[in-house]
Amino acid sequence: MKDGRQPLKKRHMAICICILGIWCVTAAAAPFPRYSCGVRALGMGGAFTAVADDESAIFYNPAGLAGQDFVAVSIFNPLIDIGSDSLDLIGDAADVDFNSTEETADLMRDYVGEYQYIRCRLFPHAAFNVADVGAMVGVLGQFRLEADVWNPVWPELYVDRVTDYGLMGGMGWKLPFTGLKAGWALKLLAREHLQAVYTATDISADDFEDRLADDTVSGSGVTTDFGVMYTKSLVPLTDLTLAVAVQHFPELDFGDAPDLKTQVNLGAGLHTELMGLGVIVAADLMDITNEVSPDDDVEKKLHLGVEAHLPAVASVRMGLNQGYFTAGVTLSFRLIRLEVATYAEEVGTDAVKWDNRRYVCQLSLGW
Repeated sequence: MKDGRQPLKKRHMAICICILGIWCVTAAAAPFPRYSCGVRALGMGGAFTAVADDESAIFYNPAGLAGQDFVAVSIFNPLIDIGSDSLDLIGDAADVDFNSTEETADLMRDYVGEYQYIRCRLFPHAAFNVADVGAMVGVLGQFRLEADVWNPVWPELYVDRVTDYGLMGGMGWKLPFTGLKAGWALKLLAREHLQAVYTATDISADDFEDRLADDTVSGSGVTTDFGVMYTKSLVPLTDLTLAVAVQHFPELDFGDAPDLKTQVNLGAGLHTELMGLGVIVAADLMDITNEVSPDDDVEKKLHLGVEAHLPAVASVRMGLNQGYFTAGVTLSFRLIRLEVATYAEEVGTDAVKWDNRRYVCQLSLGW
């Protein structure tokens, strides 16, 4: 021991994760809820219901799996999604002795009113075609941490942490009617949820890890997704796709943990060629039945995106998510794919709202 400022590594990591997490428990501060977002879709403003044709189809619209006509395997594909304010907090938290109430409180005061967000995901999976039916199976592990600090005099940390893990599989097939595809996915999921308020005294207490465990609730269940896509050729090299996807039907009851509400999304996509480049233009209207969010603001439900496939290994995209700019890039090689994107979510209160800029990156190894 050099100066008594080196707490146990496990304790330090647990507290850093808690501080770096999680969302304010007031509903007004929460972004529009979505379950598991892929990097490509985020770069396109979240507009993916009618154009899902990769591994994210199992999350957005399983009808997109109908185009899977070859074997594809992803063995390791870590995704990291982090808010801009959290980048600074990571460095500052590493220098804090969380056994000290004073140091912990000082750190919390520095970030009063700054919305913290981090999400990590692994989804190893395999996709293949059997009897002209595209199929996918995968294992999901994901946690999302969000936080907000209030009251600079004696700061309080509002915490919400969600960890999901489980198995899922889906299939998509082309129906006899020309241009019509349908898909179905089955999800067996477990969830752990922590939602609480902690002071600096709570965090610096010796039994804080035990309290985190006591405050965590869990549950498990089974749900399904299904969707359809209809594609119509308009002019040579230009196709229009209309789609509808129903997610989490029936509603997945996790017991004491937050449920996964049934969500109905509409989508439209235009595939064309422009100056020799493959171009996709997409639009989504999410949660049209207002089951997931009571906010019926059309702007929050509307997502717009465009993507261009460049020669060789690259594709670029941009869009609007809740009216905020998004962008992304994919570099694909034989066994490695790198995807990056930036997007923003609206956070705040009913009286004051602002955009929380986020950055997401995924490295995928497979074939």
